[in-house]
Amino acid sequence: MCFDGDGETEPASEDEDAEDAELDVNGVSLADYDYLLGMLIWSLTKEKIAKLDQQAGDKEEELLVLLEKTPIDLWNVDLDVFLKGWEVCGFLFLLLLFLFYFIQNALSLKRKQ
Repeated sequence: MCFDGDGETEPASEDEDAEDAELDVNGVSLADYDYLLGMLIWSLTKEKIAKLDQQAGDKEEELLVLLEKTPIDLWNVDLDVFLKGWEVCGFLFLLLLFLFYFIQNALSLKRKQ
């Protein structure tokens, strides 16, 4: 917006808006920080910052634990999880087969009577 001599405002032209959006501070466009204007005010509190710092610390610890493991260790952990899931699925499959067989036999007995 521009002021004319009478103290009234005139709308800014599109060229001026483009120039404002292109302003750089140390090579970073000011438009990169527009997301801050859309943030809720509660997300800028000290408690939120402390919570985010705690989460960052937790992720740092997870990273250090993972870095200590070898690829073989990671593979074995993933394989153990997979095999446990496979056993559960196998058990459920057998249970469903048993139920299907039981229901089928029960229905055939009813039809015979």
